[in-house]
Amino acid sequence: MNILVSGQQIAIIFIVIGIVAVLVALGVLLYIFVFSRNAVKKQIRELERKYSYFDALLVGQDTQYIHHLEIVSRTNLLYVEKYNIYSKKFKEVFDNDDKFAESMIKQLNSLVASGQYKNIKTVISDAKRAIAIFEESVNTLDAELYEIIKPEEEARQAILKLKENYRRVKQIFYSNANDLELVAGSFNKVFEKLDTSFVEFEEHIETAEYEEANELLPTITK
Repeated sequence: MNILVSGQQIAIIFIVIGIVAVLVALGVLLYIFVFSRNAVKKQIRELERKYSYFDALLVGQDTQYIHHLEIVSRTNLLYVEKYNIYSKKFKEVFDNDDKFAESMIKQLNSLVASGQYKNIKTVISDAKRAIAIFEESVNTLDAELYEIIKPEEEARQAILKLKENYRRVKQIFYSNANDLELVAGSFNKVFEKLDTSFVEFEEHIETAEYEEANELLPTITK
């Protein structure tokens, strides 16, 4: 009887061990085929988002900056060289770093679509390096272009505040025109002078003559 019980106990132990082994095997398979693959897909999505952001920055904002340099270069010969330099830099980044990073993303998606996960970690590592290089190239180009455009943006911000103040002054004057009839001529002369200064300011800005434009600001603020 004791021998029989012991045999049954041993059988149960082996069954339990077998069940545990099967569960462990299932867990490993689940990790390999589900969790690890989901982790891979998550990494790829993150790389896609990063690539998309810098691609949009390059073909969006930086393209606009370069187009603006082109327009300015038509009236200011000092900007011809800048336009040529940065057009070339843009083309190099777009044709090399952008296209290569994009190809790495496409390669990863192709591997996932065909279920080829065996060597995908190596490709992910290569894609990360490609996107890191692309990110650095875009950030450098964008920063350099912004430094060129920055004086214009600052000048436009300054004149925008002055125009708003000027609009309020004119509005107050016209609202009280009857009471100010005796000095209307003097006011109108000042308005004409300011209108001319605003036009000159805009002309200087359009041709990237920022120093000349800023020299008008003290006259306008008086």
